[in-house]
Amino acid sequence: MAIERDPRLAARLRRRFDHANVVVVERDALEVPLPKQPYRVVANIPFAITTALLGRLLDEPRADLQTGALILGFQGARRFAHPRPASARILWWSARYELRLLRRIPGSSFSPPSPVAAAALLVTVRRPPLIPSAHQRAFLSLVAMALADRRAPVGHALAPIFSRRQLHRLLHDLKMSRTEAIGELTVEQWSTVSAAMVAFVDRSRWPPATTWRSLAQPGSAPPASLRQ
Repeated sequence: MAIERDPRLAARLRRRFDHANVVVVERDALEVPLPKQPYRVVANIPFAITTALLGRLLDEPRADLQTGALILGFQGARRFAHPRPASARILWWSARYELRLLRRIPGSSFSPPSPVAAAALLVTVRRPPLIPSAHQRAFLSLVAMALADRRAPVGHALAPIFSRRQLHRLLHDLKMSRTEAIGELTVEQWSTVSAAMVAFVDRSRWPPATTWRSLAQPGSAPPASLRQ
């Protein structure tokens, strides 16, 4: 299935791929229904809708997307593939998928040339995921609260949730000191923090539930699991 919004380009695609196993869909990629069975995506994403389109593919806790080979803006690719993601949303993606920046692509590689560099980003589903689907809401609420100030010490950022004894054990498991910045946690470390909260912390101490809309970029619909 090839998705193209521009009627002229869609017509060119139909002429070029006149095969029974190729269907050209003339529609906006942000609106076309996604497959309800495992699928793969190969795309040169318009830079202006990168986050919104990735949100459509990665927000939902289902693992229907198996692999994505994507070309997008270089700065965006660096942000998405960073080992210490800066936002709750990207951390959620990273907990469910591996996001790997394969290489930088100079703007001169495009026709017409692009004023900015691009990058090839490989997206592969994690098996098993670092965060279970059932813990999505708890994980997002935890990360959104703790990352309110990325420079805050870990001990301070997590103190409202964990008791002193729990926090001491958790920091030992994370191999971190109380004074290291909360923004230095990797997605693997965040999965450890989330699992500890779900397993050992009374729900009365959990952060208030965070709606997905408060985390998503404008124009992105929240996943069904978090719609209110």
